Amino acid sequence: MNELKIFSALGALIFILLLGAMWRGLFGQDDPKAMMAEQIAPVTASVEALDGRLAEAQARFDGQLAEMQGDMEARLAAVQEAMDGKLAGLQGALDGLSDQAAGALAEEDLAGLRARVEELALQSGELSAMVAALGSGVAPSEAPAATEMASAPATAAAEEVEEEPGAPGLMPGQTALFDEGSVRVFVSRLDPGTDSLRASINGERKTLREGIGRTVAAANGHCRITLDGVSGNGALISALCGDELPAAEGISAGETAMLNDGSLRVFASRVTEDAARISANGNDLFLDAGDRATVMVGEESCRVTLAQVDRGHAQVGAECTDAVWHSEELLAGEAAILGDGAARVFVSFVQPDGSARIAVNGLSLSTARGGETTEMAENCDLTTQDVSRRAAQFSFACYN
Repeated sequence: MNELKIFSALGALIFILLLGAMWRGLFGQDDPKAMMAEQIAPVTASVEALDGRLAEAQARFDGQLAEMQGDMEARLAAVQEAMDGKLAGLQGALDGLSDQAAGALAEEDLAGLRARVEELALQSGELSAMVAALGSGVAPSEAPAATEMASAPATAAAEEVEEEPGAPGLMPGQTALFDEGSVRVFVSRLDPGTDSLRASINGERKTLREGIGRTVAAANGHCRITLDGVSGNGALISALCGDELPAAEGISAGETAMLNDGSLRVFASRVTEDAARISANGNDLFLDAGDRATVMVGEESCRVTLAQVDRGHAQVGAECTDAVWHSEELLAGEAAILGDGAARVFVSFVQPDGSARIAVNGLSLSTARGGETTEMAENCDLTTQDVSRRAAQFSFACYN
């Protein structure tokens, strides 16, 4: 029994000694803190090395960034300098164009300018001499002195008197005065081909068409200015003013005219100085004075004309005929012959915007839209009745 106790104590002692030996073998030391410090030391050294490398990389990046900024600033300066040079050249070119534009004013602007010069010329003998010199092609330095042009104002005024029967026509650059000079008509361009001219009436640009009057405000109420005729020899312009001007005729806004024995009802929704918006049997039309449009009234074709606009009144008229020919719907590449051969319409193509490119009687292509009318020979009209996405339809009517 005693021997067993002794062997047990010896076994416990040996176990403790072995456990201590194992501890030292595994950790190399008896102190855990020291052991952890040893394990952390390499990691700490690695982190410090990494910090050093990061600091070195940051320094290199800062240097490269500074170099790039310097290079960018230099390039931007070069670009700015180049842009400044190009802008200076562009400004010079624009200045040159401005000078050219100043020397080539639009025809109507030049007309207004000359009209103003003429007004000043009537008040100054010296300016009258300059205007006369410019009109005759004489250099200003060669023009007679003001004392030698004592009759110039009277001459200028004589060129601006009211038109009389048989008087020479007005040419571009000349002015007609009406109603004690309160209405000035300055002719800027003649267009004999369309029996019209461009003029400045009291400073407002207008187109005068032969036989179509324009009513304007004047000193004694109103004046109706009418182009009686135009040719290469000039334009004949007349005016009715004040008490000579008859009362306005036609329908005003909100009124209705019954035409063609009551089958055509024309309602005026708006009347301006020289145009009107009307509705003919429900067809909305906007016409300038002298314009016309075609509408169908049953089996008849009616040509509605805005003959005159006078002091808020629209004079409308209509011609109707049953001599009407209608085409089928024409696709691109198809043609129709209307009016016993008087009109041949060829459709080149139909556009998505509701218009068609057509050729009439072999002439050049033109654009046609629904409701538009083309004047033909022998008092006939070709009307584009409708343009769909794929086809167009036409009518032809003669008003003999």
